Amino acid sequence: RPDALPIYFLAQQQLSSTAILTLGGRLEQYTVDGNFSDKTISPQFAVNWRPIPGLALRANVGWGFRVPTIAEMFTRSQLSIFKVEPNPKLVSETSLAYETGTTWIMPGLGILDQLKLDAACFQNNYKNLIEPTPDTLGIIHFENITDARIRGVEVGITGSLLRQFIVLSSSYTYLDPVALDKTGAVRDTLAYRYRHHWVSTLVLNLRGWSTTLEYPYASRTA
Repeated sequence: RPDALPIYFLAQQQLSSTAILTLGGRLEQYTVDGNFSDKTISPQFAVNWRPIPGLALRANVGWGFRVPTIAEMFTRSQLSIFKVEPNPKLVSETSLAYETGTTWIMPGLGILDQLKLDAACFQNNYKNLIEPTPDTLGIIHFENITDARIRGVEVGITGSLLRQFIVLSSSYTYLDPVALDKTGAVRDTLAYRYRHHWVSTLVLNLRGWSTTLEYPYASRTA
């Protein structure tokens, strides 16, 4: 039985009339069946800068920590030919994440209420990544299989017309998920992840009622 003891803190400092610095952190210790397993401190830093009205630039870096879930450690099940066995020896995975991005909000003009553009680049580096892994008999265990890197870009646009009667949004995400060896060289593509993901949504609002039409697309996973 896993138990966790987390402690959080968050602080913000106004650097100027247009810039804000955010500092945060998480201290966590967890045990399994009453035995000490791991502990870590995960700090986070972020800066938000608004050089002109409607335009915001952001950057952040943060260390992450994920404790194995109860299902990953103790699940024993079978569905059709797929059999899952427990692995109570899992250790936590850690990560280091970077992101830079920008948001631009354009004021309304005519029938256009508002137009919002958002773009970001990100990279996440993982150690002891937890993944479902089949053995030579096809039995699946969750294991700390590898170090990994997932990087990509995300672009989105949202606009509303006729006093929010029509709301349109579309977002696209590209991922480059790879497994790394101990030297940091690319070893393979991570399984179960898409490279391209696109979602477009149309919402109609009328007298308290709303109708939504959504089209999602995801490329084939590895």
